[in-house]
Parts: sequence; structure tokens; C-alpha cells
Amino acid sequence: MRYVKTFIIFTIFLLRGQETRADLPAKKIKREPVNVQFIQVQALGKFRLYIKDEDSLYRISADTTYIISASQGAPHCIYFFAQSGTYTTDTISICEYDQQNTQIRFNGLQGRKLDYTETAIPIASTSYSSENESKTPTTPASFFTRNKTIFYITIPVLALAAMLGIFFYYKKRKNKISKS
Repeated sequence: MRYVKTFIIFTIFLLRGQETRADLPAKKIKREPVNVQFIQVQALGKFRLYIKDEDSLYRISADTTYIISASQGAPHCIYFFAQSGTYTTDTISICEYDQQNTQIRFNGLQGRKLDYTETAIPIASTSYSSENESKTPTTPASFFTRNKTIFYITIPVLALAAMLGIFFYYKKRKNKISKS
């Protein structure tokens, strides 16, 4: 009986553990890429604008639109600052988790700070939602595509659990017969 209880508890923790997805704050919502428009970059004068995206550093010398790619895990952030020689301004970050296209309009510099105005522009609502899902007809192929976790993880784990349950049952039965 001890093996059966241990097995059941282990199976429950295993199934709950595979259901948990670390680092996914928005499991059900598909995020969209975010556009950041940098306008009036020339107002920075002799300073050059830089954008740091993960391990890449980009120098911006004219008005541009930078696309922050969508992540399905930890939010994807970029950092921007201006530099002239060894003099660097404060670094400012923009992340895609708020799902707002942003327009950054530079007015110049105030000491070590960038003088800018930030305007949020909402993204068109084309993202995945439960409303869109209910209107989509369910076919076997679409069901399989949306529920890959069930087919690739849960069913094999349950099959393994059933086989181990049968194994422990016969092992216990054999021990009872040999003791008699």
C-alpha cells in the first residue's frame, strides 16, 4: 500500500508540474511586436542616439521606427541613451509587455537627461483571445495543434503511471503469495 500512495502522490506532482509554465506571465495571450518611433533625433545635436537590444547596440542618426519583437516569456525590453565622446545620458527602457506602440519625440538635452515626450499608441486588437477562439470551428487538426501538451506530455505520463501501477500491483501480489 505504501508504494501505491507514493506512486499516486508522485504522479499528481508530475502532472501538476508539467502544467506549470515558469516565466510566462501571459500564457493565454499572444503578444504582438511593438513599434517604437524615435522622432526628432536631430534635436540631440552632437549626441548620437543608441539602442541596446539584448547583446546588440545600434546607433541611430535619423528618425526611425524600431520594432521590439514579441516574447511569450519574460518581457523583451530595449534601452536607449545618447552619447557624445565619453559623456553619456541616463538610460531609458521600453518593454513590450504593456503592448503599446510608442512614439518618442526628442526635444533636446537637459544636463545628463534626455528631454523627450512619450506618446502611447494602442496596438490594433488582432491578438489571440477567447472570443476569437470560440468563433473558430474546431476540427481534429486544429484541436491537435492547440492541445499538443496533452498529446506529447500528459498521455505518455499517464501511460507510464498506469504501467508502473500494474508493476507495483503484481510485485505486491507476488510478495503476498511468497509470504503465505
